[in-house]
Amino acid sequence: MGYLERAQLMGHDVSRLKAGETIQSMVLVDTLDKFKAIFAAELTAEQRAEYSKKILALPSGVQFGGFREAPMMRLISYVFGDGELTAADAAFAKTLFPLKINAISGATITITTAVVYGPTAIPVTVNAGTLIFAGGSITAENTVLTVRADNLQINASPAATAKPYHVGILGVTPATAATGLTGTSTPGQAPAGTSAQPRSPGNCLGAPGGGNGSTGAPGGKGGPGEPGQPGLASYTATITIETYDSAPASFVVFTQSGGGGRGGQGGTGGQGQQGGTGGNGCDSGCEGTHSGDGGPGGPGGAGNMGGSGGGGIDGFPITINFPKVAQSHLVMTDATAPPGAGGAQGEGGAPGAGGNPGKAGKDSGTGAVGAIGAPGVRGERGLDSKTSGTPGHYTTHFL
Repeated sequence: MGYLERAQLMGHDVSRLKAGETIQSMVLVDTLDKFKAIFAAELTAEQRAEYSKKILALPSGVQFGGFREAPMMRLISYVFGDGELTAADAAFAKTLFPLKINAISGATITITTAVVYGPTAIPVTVNAGTLIFAGGSITAENTVLTVRADNLQINASPAATAKPYHVGILGVTPATAATGLTGTSTPGQAPAGTSAQPRSPGNCLGAPGGGNGSTGAPGGKGGPGEPGQPGLASYTATITIETYDSAPASFVVFTQSGGGGRGGQGGTGGQGQQGGTGGNGCDSGCEGTHSGDGGPGGPGGAGNMGGSGGGGIDGFPITINFPKVAQSHLVMTDATAPPGAGGAQGEGGAPGAGGNPGKAGKDSGTGAVGAIGAPGVRGERGLDSKTSGTPGHYTTHFL
């Protein structure tokens, strides 16, 4: 099936393509079988059997936008593998359609820049009479991709775009998880000390001094950092090249699934409350008593533990059809998706300031300023994940 036949299947105007126009459009695919014809028509029985074997062995944890994982995996096995649909699966498939796809067709499609589809975009099909990589690259991030070309030419190295490949099938590493909440702080000051009163008007003889201010309330402990999210998988990709005339240049395909997300930083402890002001000394007539000391500041709250890192996730299989005469020029590379790191520890809360002394009575001493509270202790760093993601398995067929 040539590029014009494939374009017609997608609803692209063949007369415009023959006139040299490249068409990119959102196409509504109305059935699962039509989707299969657009994205997986060239796969051999052996490739389909290998695909189903690999995809059904993947561990659980793949996210499909709220759809249940098990039926989605069976539908994918039917489209790209040799899986069969139950009546329930067929009924479920009907709820997904019509489905939008991003379809690109052209007699000649030249890639001069780093073209990226995703992250987590609608399925993409690139359909070319001649596909030329002239310093550019195509990357699909957590996005289904099919690339089909009647002829492939490599006119410049992908290093010009700082990409080490021509086609990259990648997952997505989630953003760092949210930081834990800051611990609570008690507003204002702790209660003041009791002020001394004269025993009788104008007579402070025998009257007590001012009472000491109360100790500030401690700051609350910070909240724990949120756990890191698991990586988003590198989705299925199918690449079919009929002819290749760019020797000695190599056609490089790379895959890496989604690494685990970093855990959130632990919450900072709350600030300790300021100590209470010391009570005033007695001050009446010709006599006075000393004022109370300011209360100590409250200790800062403890910082909390950082969130645990999320796990990397395994990638989906990748199927490549390539000319046998150019087999040595197909380079397939991959990398393991790393586990997520634990979040940073939460910082301890600031200590509360000491309270000021009260006002001394006549000819009497002033109390001391309250001591500053102890700073809060730091939390612990979150646990690193130990789960890596294996790269998607390559299955090749040489035409």
